[in-house]
Amino acid sequence: MSMSKTYHPLVKGLLDGERSLADLPPELRAEAEDAERLLGAVDRTPVSLSPALDARVMAAVRRRAASPVRRAWRRLVEPREFELRLRIRPWIAWGGALAVAAATALVVLGRPSVIPAGGHGFGRRNSVVAVTAHAGRAL
Repeated sequence: MSMSKTYHPLVKGLLDGERSLADLPPELRAEAEDAERLLGAVDRTPVSLSPALDARVMAAVRRRAASPVRRAWRRLVEPREFELRLRIRPWIAWGGALAVAAATALVVLGRPSVIPAGGHGFGRRNSVVAVTAHAGRAL
């Protein structure tokens, strides 16, 4: 049997103690018995680690947490609560928004038009470009 075998959800319920073998359909009983046999072979004695090992691990964790480099890195990357309050007059906010809109309009609309050397007019400001399936030309 492979270690990556996944059991049917009803068989998992049997292994969790939610149902008995008699509650399973006959086609799942062989799989359930196999799973119970495999589970029975597992060593279920409680694992206990020595207090000395626990102390060594915790000392290493505390050493790493106390590192100045690690503290500085954590300060840079961990999210923090930050609140910024500004008191501004409404006319200043509207004036700033209008200034940004005017600057944007100047950048977008204020570009000089370029007329190609051939003089076909594709770069003229008031030209309309008709795009068809065959070709595009300025009208």
